[in-house]
Amino acid sequence: MRGPGFCRSVWCLALRPNKPSLQFHLVVGFTASNLESSLALLSDIAELPAACTPRSLVVCCDKVETDRIKPGLSSLTTAGVKVLLVPTKEIADAALDGQFGDYYSDSKRQEGIAFRRTVLHHYLYREAIGLQDPVVWILDDDVRLEKSFFVAEPATGESRFSTILARLAAERADIAIGRVLAWTIASWSSRS
Repeated sequence: MRGPGFCRSVWCLALRPNKPSLQFHLVVGFTASNLESSLALLSDIAELPAACTPRSLVVCCDKVETDRIKPGLSSLTTAGVKVLLVPTKEIADAALDGQFGDYYSDSKRQEGIAFRRTVLHHYLYREAIGLQDPVVWILDDDVRLEKSFFVAEPATGESRFSTILARLAAERADIAIGRVLAWTIASWSSRS
């Protein structure tokens, strides 16, 4: 079966008025390789509840021109989200300059998902390194966000997502990996 998946993984926390909340800077990033799916994902991100809206967004353009993706960013920038839109030419120049390692300085190696992930990780790291308590969420541009996952449940005032995030924070997880359509979480921590 082809087509966009529905993503249930994000690192954000619905703020709860009468319970202590975790404070962090949410940085979301993806590589835009298809205009239609990238714009749909940006629309999903823009429609998240305010407590789940990222504070920073990194979009690395691959096969999508920056001018064509900019309209999808307007509602996010209006909401105060800091946006880093990385053009294809900047990526190519940085790769040739060796910024992603010697291996990718050869233009013949600047193809495929491994290269695109390396580029995205590089720019997300640069965005997050100076922030206090950054949380980075890496998406694929062909996923869609299931809005019900981010909405607070009337009985508890918490979203399903915030419950999972609170558990991960309590475990002091350094890395959490969610799956599309199912919530099996694997976590790893370097701290004991």
